[in-house]
Amino acid sequence: MKKFFHGILIVVVLAIGIGLFVLNKPSEIDCVEEVDYFLLEFPGYFESFEKGMEWCNECVNNNGIPRWSPTGPFCSLKTSDGGKICTDSNQCEGICLAENENSKSGKCSDIKSGIGCVFEINNGEVFEVCYD
Repeated sequence: MKKFFHGILIVVVLAIGIGLFVLNKPSEIDCVEEVDYFLLEFPGYFESFEKGMEWCNECVNNNGIPRWSPTGPFCSLKTSDGGKICTDSNQCEGICLAENENSKSGKCSDIKSGIGCVFEINNGEVFEVCYD
């Protein structure tokens, strides 16, 4: 009986260890690809490819996601509560995203800065908000 519980304990510890590894795996963001894209779409923004790489790597190293808009690059920092059920943006590190204009609850965004048009819940009301 002790061997049975010992075996279960080993399986649980391994499962937790593997889960933590998967959840905390290194970033899959390819800064070379990101900077190449940005330089193609917005030539002359960075002084050089190397400057773009410095910016992108700094963003990724700070747990961010490099984003691009016509006004320039920005770093969307990840939130720790992304996906949590919410009824107001003040319950989230980012914003409370609604599925549509009739939603009564939503989910916290997984990044702190928005991009594009979304339905946001504030004070129990849903508003369409556009970020760029």
